[in-house]
Amino acid sequence: LTYELIGSGKTKNINFKGESDAVIVSGLIYIILKLFNGTKINEAMGIDAMAELSKLGLHEHLSSQRSNGIRAMIERIRTILSSIWLNYILSRTRKFGNKDNLSLSSHVES
Repeated sequence: LTYELIGSGKTKNINFKGESDAVIVSGLIYIILKLFNGTKINEAMGIDAMAELSKLGLHEHLSSQRSNGIRAMIERIRTILSSIWLNYILSRTRKFGNKDNLSLSSHVES
């Protein structure tokens, strides 16, 4: 799983890339990445990928191993997003001395 940031500051959009040799897994990766790609970091952090995937009813047709793989990929994406957002907040805090009163709790889900 790799990613690219496009734009600057709060207007940065993220695009993830992932692949697999298995056709079914490639399709699952495509669906997951479609949920996140092209969104702003703070918007992507608000995406409930598991809820969106459950709307498709895929979990009923996947093995537990594939379901665990999906959860792991979504968790990895969320970790990447949180790291990018944290780095952005810290850079703004250092640059502006927190005069914007930036708060992580208002941007990072617990």
